[in-house]
Amino acid sequence: MRAYLDYAATTPMDSRVLSILSEYGRLALNPNSLHQAGQKARRHLERSREMIAELLGLGNASEVLFTSSATESANWILRGLKRGTETLHVSASQLEHSCITDTLEVLEKQEQCVWQHWSSNEGGQVVIPEAHNAQADVYCLMTVNNETGIRQPLDRFREWKRENSEHSIWVADCTQSAGKELHPTDADLAFFASHKIYGPPGIACVAGKGIRKLEPMLLGGPQEDNKRAGTPPVALAIAFAEALKLMVTEKEERKAHVREMETFFLSRVFDRLGEEFVKLNGDDSLRMRGIMNLSFAGFEGTDLVIALDQRGVQVSPGAACSTGVVSVSPILKAMYPSDSARAAGGVRFCFSHLTTKEEVSWAVDQLCAILLHHQGKMRSS
Repeated sequence: MRAYLDYAATTPMDSRVLSILSEYGRLALNPNSLHQAGQKARRHLERSREMIAELLGLGNASEVLFTSSATESANWILRGLKRGTETLHVSASQLEHSCITDTLEVLEKQEQCVWQHWSSNEGGQVVIPEAHNAQADVYCLMTVNNETGIRQPLDRFREWKRENSEHSIWVADCTQSAGKELHPTDADLAFFASHKIYGPPGIACVAGKGIRKLEPMLLGGPQEDNKRAGTPPVALAIAFAEALKLMVTEKEERKAHVREMETFFLSRVFDRLGEEFVKLNGDDSLRMRGIMNLSFAGFEGTDLVIALDQRGVQVSPGAACSTGVVSVSPILKAMYPSDSARAAGGVRFCFSHLTTKEEVSWAVDQLCAILLHHQGKMRSS
């Protein structure tokens, strides 16, 4: 038996979405062509854009531009914001995804930006400063953390921004919350990825009223309102819109099932291993259901992920894009700076409306077998 518990990394395509992708993927769809087929493709593309805007609660479809991935979206936003010859001042914490933090590091080395580091707490949230220390042009604050599932303090940030930096730009990584939580329509620029919501990989979007402030990153044609050259993948856009629609319309049913599966998982893990051996990383009351991060005493997260994979359980030591790099998660390190063992021991478990009790039972059995065997070896040594 196998158990896939890595849904924050990517999701399988919904069969209904796959059917739509197969139908439209067989057609020649270039929305820039003048002939009838091209104009029909244009209508499909714009209808998909309108659906996504409506589902996200945006006022205008022109506030949605398609990209290839969340990583491209984040890079485009941080590199493409109009700033003339001035250095861009950005405030962000280490809790942001590496597509944000790595880009900021490069821009800072190139002297194109100054990165003001916001701190974080053990609960897994960014600490919004009490006073406004320095003016920033851009604030990066995600909705839900990709490694811990912790919701970020959006209400506190909104209030703080109104009082201290009303005209700055808020960049919101909504990759993990799309279709599950309310999209912050007051974010100036947000980004989403199709493959996180049971849609096809290879398409994502940037959304929000701040789009008009972005300089083009890809040149060569007038596509995406002259902001991103290249023939739009119409079939992928249609499938993306359908996946988001299914997420929104089936949200409550999916959420209830996810809650049941992870409650079952946690109760069995704590019953068999004990609270002194297992630590849930972050404040559980702030966690969006479906993503959890656990540390196990005396065990490195990467070692445990490999051991579980050998037994047919697929999980992650953190962000999937860091796979193969044996290092402590910057996110857990920021949360637990004085507890290196806990930070190094983090393992992410993710649940879906597709997860079954049989999978969960199997995963717990394999997890406990590995950990209890390891405990026994440590006692005998």
